[in-house]
Amino acid sequence: RDNIWDFGGSGYPAAGGSGRLSDLWKFNTTTSMWTYMAGLTTRNNNGVYGVKGTPAAGNYPGSRNYSTIRIDFSGRLWVFGGYAYGEVGGQNYINDLWMFDPVISQWTWVSGAKAIDAWGVYGTKGTAAAANVPGARGAVQAAWLDKQNNYWLFGGSGFDEASGVAGSLNDLWKY
Repeated sequence: RDNIWDFGGSGYPAAGGSGRLSDLWKFNTTTSMWTYMAGLTTRNNNGVYGVKGTPAAGNYPGSRNYSTIRIDFSGRLWVFGGYAYGEVGGQNYINDLWMFDPVISQWTWVSGAKAIDAWGVYGTKGTAAAANVPGARGAVQAAWLDKQNNYWLFGGSGFDEASGVAGSLNDLWKY
């Protein structure tokens, strides 16, 4: 709990130039020192997804900004969506959910698509289902973890389930 985490964003990597980043850093508030934890030191990178639900040393989210980041009660870091690079191709809104476990220093792709511009699958309101997933989005209006470690997110800019056109969203999701 003495750490501040920073992932991705727009900036300048070690290799130079500006663009979207996929590096993960930890700042220890006790020692006032930064530690480079994971990701690439270059810009505008596609992600490496691996097998959904399986941590691996080679997995990492694509470069992004406007993503939502939270830390759960176990100290794991959760990253959702943003304006990003998927597994292949260019950049736009994405709906992937990633978990970084600092104990094993590995990323796990948890949910969502590997590709940008994915529409949401809403299902039945209030009913959990394996197929349900928020549409690709960035700049989520609010996100939090409740006492049961459920990840909540509300709104943002991105894709709903039907229009195929990005816009402002006002939907509420629980993972």
